[in-house]
Amino acid sequence: MHRADGLPRTVLCFLDRDGYLGNLECVYYDDPLPEWPDPRDCAVLLHDSERHIEAVLLPKGALVRPHQSGDRWRSVEMHEDLGFCATTWSGYRECFASDGTQVTRVFTQ
Repeated sequence: MHRADGLPRTVLCFLDRDGYLGNLECVYYDDPLPEWPDPRDCAVLLHDSERHIEAVLLPKGALVRPHQSGDRWRSVEMHEDLGFCATTWSGYRECFASDGTQVTRVFTQ
């Protein structure tokens, strides 16, 4: 999620072959800072074995999956209000509130 100054950052979690933490990296898109984000302010993107986004765990604890069972998201855009929008492989743009409630779902292809 965004820092207090509004600039984006990303925390990357790399797992080894056995699923254990191999490396944790915080990426800043401007000058590096000696700080880590509060985990309560982070969304976690969960990928399947083919690296497609299959779910998002929001900071408030809601686990959100694409509306259509078996679908995956191609891209996810987090919002400052802790919600997000995502585009599915089947061509829908889905937006969710910070509590995981679906706000909109529009076919785009």
